[in-house]
Amino acid sequence: MGGSILVDRHGVPARQSTLLGLGRHYEGARANKTGNAAWRTPSVAGASEARHDRTPIAARARDLIRNNPTAATALRKMMGMLIGPGFRLSSKPDARALGVDPVEALAFGREIEKVWHRWAYGQKHNCDIRGRSNYGKLSRVRAADRYVTGESFHIHRWREDRVDPSRGLWFATCLQLVDGDRISNPDGRMDQPHLRDGLDLDDDGMVYQYWARDRHPADPVTSADRWTWTPVLRIDEDGRRVMVHSYSEMRSEQLRGVSPFAPILMRLKETDRYITAELGAAIINALLTGFVKTSSSPELVAEALGMADDATRFVDWSRAREEVYGEQGIGIGENRFAFLGVGDDVEIPNTSRQTTSVPEFKKSQMRDVAGPLGHGYAALSGDYESMNYSSSRAEMAEIWRGVLQEREEEIDATVRPDFAAIVEEAFDRGYLVEPDGWPSFENEGDAYLNATFTGPGRGYVDPVKEAQGNQIQLEQGSTTLEEICASQGKHWRDVLAQRRIEKDELEALGLEELNLEAALLVASQTEKEENQ
Repeated sequence: MGGSILVDRHGVPARQSTLLGLGRHYEGARANKTGNAAWRTPSVAGASEARHDRTPIAARARDLIRNNPTAATALRKMMGMLIGPGFRLSSKPDARALGVDPVEALAFGREIEKVWHRWAYGQKHNCDIRGRSNYGKLSRVRAADRYVTGESFHIHRWREDRVDPSRGLWFATCLQLVDGDRISNPDGRMDQPHLRDGLDLDDDGMVYQYWARDRHPADPVTSADRWTWTPVLRIDEDGRRVMVHSYSEMRSEQLRGVSPFAPILMRLKETDRYITAELGAAIINALLTGFVKTSSSPELVAEALGMADDATRFVDWSRAREEVYGEQGIGIGENRFAFLGVGDDVEIPNTSRQTTSVPEFKKSQMRDVAGPLGHGYAALSGDYESMNYSSSRAEMAEIWRGVLQEREEEIDATVRPDFAAIVEEAFDRGYLVEPDGWPSFENEGDAYLNATFTGPGRGYVDPVKEAQGNQIQLEQGSTTLEEICASQGKHWRDVLAQRRIEKDELEALGLEELNLEAALLVASQTEKEENQ
């Protein structure tokens, strides 16, 4: 009698894998699959994933920025979209949290904006510890560091000796940018549970201190500072932010940033090599016109022609000819002939190339690298030949979703800490004073610091269509003048103020509505009359 077997509800014998509860799992994890046999990847902790790779990746990314036109273009265009001339502050103290009238809150917000502008964009460059750059330029450098290497660092320095209102210096807070290569474990120590990649951590994994070399490790200036480290607190004992670290966190427990160029470094480098090889072949084809060859010496030629007695004269003439050719050469127009040694014969390989394939190859490569760098192919390459309005608008919308996300991360990580430091100092020094009946800044700091920062606008693909769309949304109540102006990098108050000035000028010129041609004509006539 046969043994018993298990069957399913349809009477079909159950398979062994079902009996064991294995079933069909993830084939991508199977090492016995043909495509996976050589694909073995270790599991790495987020805190140490790029521990040893970050420095060479950052160095190679910088090399591409210096020497690769695609990488340099990507950086320039991203900084133009992300930062532009700088961020425009719109201070909006939270009236509800402060328990005050919204109109009064907006009025006080203008006072905060004046203080911020004095520090950030004053002619004395009070915001820069070197006294050389305004806040917009510092922001571009920080953002470029983050875009190329994956992270940026700066320190809030306190220089009381620089406060001199009589010279236009109002604040002790100034910014010192720090190269990320300087942040490392002191004395080259190995990572420890509470010391990871130049960062001191508490038991909860919060960073409370950074270790910064006093000089870049590759600085050619002879100095012992390359071998000394200074600890920099993240927040001092008064609760004031000191070190500001910005990076895009893509994994849980990640501590340092990684360059967005990491997945495309090899692609960009290999593209460079291919194009350089093609250019080299084209140059060889353009330069090598032809060779004058001879297989016998002058003496043998003279003997073969029965001119043995005159061989000496023939040799002299031949050598004189070679000297002339050697010094001047012969040619047709600008093309020169190269002369070989007596009896030599050179075989020149055919270096012709199908040059028509180079643009297509470069186009396919740029499509692959544009996405990781936050661009669309057309925007990065400037190739709009195949684009229409719909495709251009779609690409712009896709790009700007990424730009706005990156901008908000940059603002939250770097600009808001700077803003908080300046407003706090302004209250301490009496440049800002809470109105009567308002809570103190110390108790409601977040409410006073409520604000938006506007970057450069995205521009228009079709100004007429988009202006009509904005008008429809305004009439429907689904947008505001502030949102429309912000999308174009403008402050709505500045726009209204300028419109009021122009309206008053139109009335003074006797014009009821803005007609640019008529307004310029009347203004020109008025100026002539005043000059007579």
